[in-house]
Amino acid sequence: MARKTFDLTLVVVSVIVSVVLLVALLNRIFHEALRDSWDFLVYWNAARSWLFGTQSPYFISSSMNSFVLKYPPWIIPFFAPFALFPEGAAKFLWCLANLIGIGLAQYWLKLQGISFRLILVTTLLFWRFWIVHFNAGQLNLLLLGIVIFAVSSKNRKLRIPLIVLLFTAKIFSAFSLIGIYKKIANKKTLILATLLFSSSTLLVLTVMNLHGPTISPLQLFHDWFRASTSGGVELGERIVRSSYNVGFPALIMRVLSVKANQPWADILAAMGVGIILSLTWFHFSKPLKPAEQWLGWISLGVVVHPLAWHHSFAMIYPLFVIAANKALKSRKALELCWVGVAYLLIDRRYTLFLGGNRDMITETLENASVKSWAVVLLAAYLVYQHRTEQKINRA
Repeated sequence: MARKTFDLTLVVVSVIVSVVLLVALLNRIFHEALRDSWDFLVYWNAARSWLFGTQSPYFISSSMNSFVLKYPPWIIPFFAPFALFPEGAAKFLWCLANLIGIGLAQYWLKLQGISFRLILVTTLLFWRFWIVHFNAGQLNLLLLGIVIFAVSSKNRKLRIPLIVLLFTAKIFSAFSLIGIYKKIANKKTLILATLLFSSSTLLVLTVMNLHGPTISPLQLFHDWFRASTSGGVELGERIVRSSYNVGFPALIMRVLSVKANQPWADILAAMGVGIILSLTWFHFSKPLKPAEQWLGWISLGVVVHPLAWHHSFAMIYPLFVIAANKALKSRKALELCWVGVAYLLIDRRYTLFLGGNRDMITETLENASVKSWAVVLLAAYLVYQHRTEQKINRA
């Protein structure tokens, strides 16, 4: 009887502690989102300009410090529902939408057989990414929650084109679409995707010409291209070439000492890295499960981006969870250390082991784009683990 009472008390206390912790974390997330969300305000202002204003959604002024919409025209209607609300309410809804994105990613992981306990622990391990992401008001988590279901789509006629539509909003992340080229490369899907692209762009042009400045399709895309390449010029060397930008193209630009006001160099670097990594992953990931292959493709879209800020790496969360699950099941020191080192590099936890030169070493490692290298480590681990498993099965 005493044992049962103790067990019941332990369960009740655990539930209470969990609820209190959850409320505290959500309070912090909503506080950060409502206080700042600078990137979301860019989407919100652009959508409001499109719906109600007299300026182009891609209008740039010297005072904006590169805070201008850089996504292509066809994605603007996606932000329109949030533009119907005042700033505070819109921030709240955007925060809620991104929380749903995390939930969808976690649900997908549960469908892959990942335990609830591991999902909970890894969610806490990625806390830094969540909080930075919500503070910035970025799109990545909502995008992740949608695109992660691509490989398990049952209704290919609708879901795949929508994923193409959303993923191409992050232009260089479109390298990830190579991973589902078999689903995309059919007549019906291509026709529907084209209709979605063209109809969404036509809607943007129609609304703008009804109440705003008269604009042609050519001018709209010219404005978008100008805005999308303005980051390096406006933010300058101090930001674009700093350790805040941790993708592989940024690493190449730092090594070659290329100025930030040369966006074509960044584009070429992204294309080159994207092609090399795409071919490499396409070759080595063939034996993996389709879901594992897709996680690698999603993560590839992060490391090849010319502006791969820290919060972008929230999108590698499912890849890390799958790798961690395999390492824990193996119970092998090598595999546990492999995934553990990758996490330390991704989340800057390596600073815990540094001494007096912490700042200098951290700056050096971040300038070396260790987060991107950590993604390569995780992808390589999946390949290694599969081959090891095959050898055991043969034996």
